[in-house]
Amino acid sequence: MVILLLESEVMGKIRVGLVFGVWVFLLLVAVFGVVLNVPLVRGSGTIYIKADGSIDPPTAPISTFDNVTYIFTADIYDSIVVERSNTTIDGKGYTLQGPGSGFVTGFVLGGNVTIQNTNIKGFYEGIAVYSSSNTVSRNNLTNNIVGVYLGSSSSYNSIFENKIANNSGTGIQLYGSSCNIVSGNNITNNDEGINIQPHRVSYDDTIRLASSNNNTLSGNIINNDRHGVSLYDSSLNKIVANNITNNDSGINLYGSSNNTLSGNHLTNNFFHGVSLVFSDDNTINNNHMRNNGYCISLSNSTNNFIFHNDFIYTEMWQHNVSLFGTGYVNIWDVGYPNGGNYWNDYTGIDSFSGPYQNLTGSDGIGDATYVINADNQDRYPLIKPCVVQDMAPPTTTHDYDSLWHTSAFPIILSATDDLTGVRETYYKINDGPTKTISADLGPMITMESANNTLEYWSVDNARNEELPHKILTRIKLDKTRPTALFIIRPTQVFDQRKASIGSIITFDAGASSDNIGILSYEWNFGDGTTKTGIVANHTYTSLGNYTVTLTVRDAAGHTDNFSITIAIVSAEAFPMWIVVGTAIVLAIAVAATILWKKRK
Repeated sequence: MVILLLESEVMGKIRVGLVFGVWVFLLLVAVFGVVLNVPLVRGSGTIYIKADGSIDPPTAPISTFDNVTYIFTADIYDSIVVERSNTTIDGKGYTLQGPGSGFVTGFVLGGNVTIQNTNIKGFYEGIAVYSSSNTVSRNNLTNNIVGVYLGSSSSYNSIFENKIANNSGTGIQLYGSSCNIVSGNNITNNDEGINIQPHRVSYDDTIRLASSNNNTLSGNIINNDRHGVSLYDSSLNKIVANNITNNDSGINLYGSSNNTLSGNHLTNNFFHGVSLVFSDDNTINNNHMRNNGYCISLSNSTNNFIFHNDFIYTEMWQHNVSLFGTGYVNIWDVGYPNGGNYWNDYTGIDSFSGPYQNLTGSDGIGDATYVINADNQDRYPLIKPCVVQDMAPPTTTHDYDSLWHTSAFPIILSATDDLTGVRETYYKINDGPTKTISADLGPMITMESANNTLEYWSVDNARNEELPHKILTRIKLDKTRPTALFIIRPTQVFDQRKASIGSIITFDAGASSDNIGILSYEWNFGDGTTKTGIVANHTYTSLGNYTVTLTVRDAAGHTDNFSITIAIVSAEAFPMWIVVGTAIVLAIAVAATILWKKRK
């Protein structure tokens, strides 16, 4: 019996321990799941936005009201395939997170799709495009192998204002793709910034190149990459007004012809600013090249048109030009009087002028030819740098008048830049998403508040950004009228709408309301007397009916009125039942007191 009892006690303790252990485990899961904000369930497949507009699976954290705009409602840990055309996918600052390994693509796009405001990381390809007329804008693409990939025959796509950083392969890769625009992106710390190459197709043991042509790369910031921009077997591309700095190499052309490199700033690139290898008939003009290993390097390349560039170096190990191969002739000036390039190591003087530099008077062109080798000479070297160095950011102003507005209203932003001109003006309303004047027009204030905010700034064509950003506060909008309401004390006056002459009546407007706040309370007591304030006392000295009106006014000037009519009567005019009732109560109290004393 004792043994059975002991066993029962032991088993009971074991059961209690197990139950306690389960509860502790569940508590830890709940606590750490909330505190660490770690989802307990991750994505397990691919999300499809179908051609009919439906989302598969329907439980994916993406919402749409019109089957046109699709909005993230949480971070997503799957790939997304967009099969529907003419759609916008807005990440709203959420993250599309990949597995960090394998050949998994974040977004796969059909045609006419816009991807915006999304953080995309951990994929082999952040965004892959195999069609035309797509837009990739204002996304952060980080820690992928390739940030954005445009596959064979992708054309007329726009990739702009993205931050593309820390991708172990290429920031943006165009593979047999033409007529695309890559503009205003910040491309940093990738192995290659932008790579443009042909599509290699095998036919009967031969290779055919489908080149990437007629693409425009403009206004990008490309720095701290191994290679800034590389073109392979591609033609008719424009690389203009980019800021390419601190890379191993700036712009590289391999077997590429009839491309234009213009208005770029190429500085502090370790090996070279511009390199041409087996590349002919390209135009290179108005570029500022400073402190590169070689400002420009040509290998087995001919008939390139190179003029109005600045070639500057300041370190002993740096050089302006490197040429490899003999018999390759390139053109280094545009004749007289437009001249050639500026070379900071040119030792000639400017005492004469004219096509043969034999006329008296200087003309800004060196009197002697700048000789690179027997086949490459700048006949009219410039004495001063020819590329405008714009180091000052633009200035942006607004037209807000600091007054209250009673309907939604625009704020006009105006930007000026003295040298290279304004490239774009940006703004954010109430810490919302970044918008641009060119794409979104100007800021429109629609939220009712006494303190809307507007952050705004501009960037010029030299990529100088207005810093710090300007912030406009106390932008005031109130579209809603206040509500006037008051009560009267004593309570019976409010209930009966009647008061005795000479009595003090309290009027309390504390029940009035406004979405932002009431600025003033004005009382009209109907007897020629007015007062202000949330609470007012008043005494009537004449009999009669009086309409009491409260007018409330908010800061925007909206008003509302509330009125009550009360009768002012003489003191004896109260109902007789009040007097009789009071007398009866007093009589009963006196009788009860006398009876109690007699019993004692």
